[in-house]
Amino acid sequence: MENKTENTGVKWRKVESSNLDAIFYDSGKQTLDVRFKNGNHYQYFEVPEETYKAFLAAESAGKFFHSAVRAAFKYAKIEKEQPLAGAVSLKAPTGQP
Repeated sequence: MENKTENTGVKWRKVESSNLDAIFYDSGKQTLDVRFKNGNHYQYFEVPEETYKAFLAAESAGKFFHSAVRAAFKYAKIEKEQPLAGAVSLKAPTGQP
C-alpha cells in the first residue's frame, strides 16, 4: 500500500507492524526511511535495494527491521519541523459563524 506525505510528495509504503508505520526507499541515494507509529522518523544509509525488497516481502516487518536494518546500517534521526519562535497559530475562532 502506498500513500503520499502531505508536504514532500514522497511515496511511503505502509507496513503491517505494531511499531512501524511506513518505509520509503530512495534507490539513487540508497537510503531507507523508516517512520514509526509514534511519529519518529529515521533514515538509514547505504542500504542495498535487495534489503528494501526483503523488507517489503518479510513476514514480520518489525522482526526484519530489528534483525536486518536497525543495527546493520548507519542512520540519522529526522527531526520534525518545529514552529518558529514567536510564530502565531492561525486557527479559526470557535463558536463563531
